[in-house]
Amino acid sequence: MMWKNCVHKVNSVEVSERPGYFFESIADKIICCMINWKDAHRKEVKGMTYQEEIDWIVTHPDRNEIIKNLTIPHKTEYKKIRVGEEKDGGYILLEELCGLAECVVSLGIGDNVEFDLDFVKKFEKHVYMADIATDEPPIENENFSFKKEFINETNFKKFLNHFNLDNNSNMILKMDIEGGEYDTLINLDKKILNKFSQITVEFHELLQNP
Repeated sequence: MMWKNCVHKVNSVEVSERPGYFFESIADKIICCMINWKDAHRKEVKGMTYQEEIDWIVTHPDRNEIIKNLTIPHKTEYKKIRVGEEKDGGYILLEELCGLAECVVSLGIGDNVEFDLDFVKKFEKHVYMADIATDEPPIENENFSFKKEFINETNFKKFLNHFNLDNNSNMILKMDIEGGEYDTLINLDKKILNKFSQITVEFHELLQNP
């Protein structure tokens, strides 16, 4: 649940007496460091620039423990499976929850729908896709529905309405939207986020200066 905590905190403008150190854990702080804020806003809210925060990570005496905590998979009672290819195009999900899901929302497909095909094969669920960079999925499938559009926090609800998904409450969200994932996840209405039992994301530009 670390990401949910992170989303909640970065939307807050409350700064403690020790600017930049108001997160509950070091791991929360490191994750928040990667969010795509401009330095002026970052300095105002968190008390340090991007580079200052990176330096804080690198020089922190617990940096190895920080990295370990961020890279070790989260323990869960559910079985984890890889859906899609072994390399790019593959995502880790919880098998039991996949079987219970109503459908998949797949944002960003390009010319690679191996994840979507594999999910349909394994769980026989419908996949609702969106991508501005392609006119249609590279492979036809009766379980694919597609809209040529870049989906973010401003039009996410409209996308769900387009496919009559606004009343669903147990979907899976896959995102590969080339850096747009940060603003979308941070700013998306929590009522919409709560419609998804699993969210799997390809994060981009984690260590690049915004």
